[in-house]
Amino acid sequence: IAEEMITLGRRGDLAARRHALAFLRSNDVVTMLFSDVAPRFVDRPGGYTRIVKLGPRFGDSAEMAYLELVDFVPPAPKPKRIRQPELEELEEEPAAVPGVTG
Repeated sequence: IAEEMITLGRRGDLAARRHALAFLRSNDVVTMLFSDVAPRFVDRPGGYTRIVKLGPRFGDSAEMAYLELVDFVPPAPKPKRIRQPELEELEEEPAAVPGVTG
């Protein structure tokens, strides 16, 4: 279904927009599909998604997987913050260089 919706978004005409709106039923989602998602795949002839298998679910051992877009880049992790006491300790103790006196 995701592949078909992206293909409709790539077409970009009024009929494609109406087909997508009939299926998705949200004008905001259709607008995002046609303005943000579809232009990323203009040069790609198909195969917009990949299936990532996660393994069995704990409760009933059902096979789990999720779909992601092939050009998906996960967000970068946030830099680790140093708490204030640790920062003060780092400032108080200068690094000792072996073999240098002074």
